[in-house]
Amino acid sequence: RSEKFGDSDNSLVARLIADTLVHKSSELKSVDRIDESLNAVDEALRRFRDTEDWQFDSRTARAFIVKSSTLIIKGMKEESSTALEDAVRIFCQDKIEITGTIIIRRLVSESRDLARRGMIDESLVFLRTIERIEKEYGSEFGVEDVAAALANVGSNFVGAGRYEESLGILDDAIRRFEKTGADDRFFFAQAFLSKGEALDAMDKKEEALLVYSDAINKFHSDDKEDVRFNVGFMYLRKCLALIETERMDEALDVLDKVTDRADTFDRAWLHMLPNSGSVFSEQVGRLLLKVALHWLTNGKFADARATASRALDMGFADSADRIDGHGMRAVASSLMGDRTASESDIAEALRMLPEARDRVKHVVTYLLELCELFHESDMLELIAASPSATLLLPMTVALRRELGEDPEVAREVSEVANDIRNDLAKMKANPLGARFGKKLDEVDVGS
Repeated sequence: RSEKFGDSDNSLVARLIADTLVHKSSELKSVDRIDESLNAVDEALRRFRDTEDWQFDSRTARAFIVKSSTLIIKGMKEESSTALEDAVRIFCQDKIEITGTIIIRRLVSESRDLARRGMIDESLVFLRTIERIEKEYGSEFGVEDVAAALANVGSNFVGAGRYEESLGILDDAIRRFEKTGADDRFFFAQAFLSKGEALDAMDKKEEALLVYSDAINKFHSDDKEDVRFNVGFMYLRKCLALIETERMDEALDVLDKVTDRADTFDRAWLHMLPNSGSVFSEQVGRLLLKVALHWLTNGKFADARATASRALDMGFADSADRIDGHGMRAVASSLMGDRTASESDIAEALRMLPEARDRVKHVVTYLLELCELFHESDMLELIAASPSATLLLPMTVALRRELGEDPEVAREVSEVANDIRNDLAKMKANPLGARFGKKLDEVDVGS
């Protein structure tokens, strides 16, 4: 279009050409053609200067904002700051509400683009510029757009480990959302979730739990999938904080609530993360495994076995998770004197191990734990009957050496086998009952 009109001196045509060039600059920037984008916006500003009162025109201000964003991407911070100041100066001369709203939305748009590029400090500069403008105008415009952008940037600060800085940003987002009633409840919920995560990471567990609880009460009945996704995450984070503070009964109460709604949260999870290879119910299962491990290490073997069973019932797609569930349940069953159940779980874990080779060390640990209750020859039979015999060759060699045999194997295998024997000796020196909270003769097998 700019070529069609040429260098017309007509102000209206000049503005149309300039607006088109600003749009072109934004499009070029979106596909990372930064130099071309800068050329286009510079040409737009040249065209604007051919119009009347260009220094008081909000469209000129928008062009300066685009130029500022483009310059910052090029690493030209000083020039970017100058362009942004030019924009602020122009539209603060014309305090018209609709002008302020248009300009603020442009600042929000550029802030989001910078955030997508991982330039979170630069993104925040554009949002803080909005605060300056609002002070000039004496009121807030585009409140919800700004709140959503602040929630997004605040979440990025949390992701970057800048927790203290994130809190002020997220509190500002929440305040703005609460002022408007918030149609965009995804980012409203996201602000609460990210605030809770920041407090959690700062080891302010009680404050984090209050944030999660408040947010769950506020959003639990929302029927939008993206909001449900965040609510599901809040439940998971709340549960994890309770587990980390060893409030297992409260954690299980939370898990009971979400298990009843697991299908709903699964749908939200798949809506938001269609390629994640996981669903919400699996996250619940992993938290149940954490609770099971706590019960196990505190001598509550019946609770550990029941909780591991609940975790397995959540339907893990990942063999690694299923192996951990069966391994923990096998140890708990052995400690309860139920050898048959323990053998069944170990056999299942060994059957799945070829599908999850990264769990070899875990399985070796479970087998070592069981060696105190199972004779080495029995353990060898279980391994030999499984499809994991080759994967567990060092373990097999270690057990055979415990029985007085001396199989010939490669040096690397022999060294790993010796390490396993050393681990086994340490475990035997620290009896199973002591490791797991009770002496074996104190365990109520019928509990």
